[in-house]
Amino acid sequence: MSATSSAQQPVLIVGASARAAAFSALRAGFTPWCVDLFGDRDLARVATTRVIPPEDYPESFPALLEGFPPGPVLYAGGLENWPGVVEALARRWPLWGNSAATLALARSPFHCHALLARAGLPRLLVREPSDPPSAGRWLLKPRSGAAGTGIRPWDGIPPSRRQRCYLQEFCPGEPHSALFLGDGKSALFLGLTRQLIGEIWLNAREFQYCGNIGPLPVSPQLRETLTAMGNVLAAGCNLRGLFGLDFMLAEGVPFLTEVNPRYTAAVEVLEYATGWPILAWHAGAFASRQGKPSPLFRGRGENNPTPPSETQRGEQTQSGTNALASASGRESTAPPLVAKAIYYAVRDCVFPEDGPWLDALHHENSWQLPAFADLSFPGTLHNEGQPVLSCLVRGESVETCLEQLRRVASELDAWFASADLIWSER
Repeated sequence: MSATSSAQQPVLIVGASARAAAFSALRAGFTPWCVDLFGDRDLARVATTRVIPPEDYPESFPALLEGFPPGPVLYAGGLENWPGVVEALARRWPLWGNSAATLALARSPFHCHALLARAGLPRLLVREPSDPPSAGRWLLKPRSGAAGTGIRPWDGIPPSRRQRCYLQEFCPGEPHSALFLGDGKSALFLGLTRQLIGEIWLNAREFQYCGNIGPLPVSPQLRETLTAMGNVLAAGCNLRGLFGLDFMLAEGVPFLTEVNPRYTAAVEVLEYATGWPILAWHAGAFASRQGKPSPLFRGRGENNPTPPSETQRGEQTQSGTNALASASGRESTAPPLVAKAIYYAVRDCVFPEDGPWLDALHHENSWQLPAFADLSFPGTLHNEGQPVLSCLVRGESVETCLEQLRRVASELDAWFASADLIWSER
């Protein structure tokens, strides 16, 4: 693939799925070396990849990285809930991610609520299950959840003692995610995406994460509030590099639901839409620990370009134009929004040999938007409720993106139904 060469900086990537972060690394000029649960076909064609067995996840990540070339470690989704593993990785390799101590703060809903309360910013009430509310709608959420797994409406039935959960006030509205770049003291707001949660047409369960659409236009008032939230949480949790704030937008007001203190699923959506090499800025946030300039102010070098100014980001999110498109190879006339959706298995299925995703396996430019991603090797079993693949589209609006994604999901339903019949006859 055109974005890599053996002379470039190796980056060791671990997580439940490493594919998105690996392609972000390529777009930033790095060479990814990966360990994840899936070892997908599109990942394996661009990076040396090892698969961690589910029974060894995530404790065996350090052992499986042995033998890879020396380089920094970047962790993706899921590892924020395993600070011990992150600490073990940091003892052996430079860490392009937040420390175990930072994770403990950022993943505490009570600490984050207290920070927002002291700053007078919007927040949702949180409580321990041992001190349940007497009225109102609440959600029971796991302390170590990911992608919405384990969330359910509070019905007054306490969780078992083995489950570490908390209660969060229910907030009606639309789910969104804001992406930031932190330096431990402040944060730079990079973009806003609409989240897809619990979409039936993607076969997702209630509250289950299933995609992002963005970048969305941001009003001055919303930008001011999100920037304040990002600054407060970055300083109060010592957040460095990329992090995301998930929130419900209710009547124009953002109410935080969760902090994701690492590379998030929205990064590639914003990269494809804007042409920004976002992972290069993430790398710069950790180079600044070694006495180099913070990327929030004076980024330098091929792999540490200066993040866009407030003016550039405002032009991008309000007009959809892209001043950096020509540098990245992205067509400047492309529709301004990119959408990604995760298609879940409606029943147990075996990934077929043939399908509409085959063209995505032949892209030679890491900036070229694939129609499909996270592609299994033929014969891979996907149990009911597990992710099967991701689909990506461009559109002029959230509505046109959703229309395209629904059409693709319907076609996938039909394709996998026929593929099941073929495999059952073998």
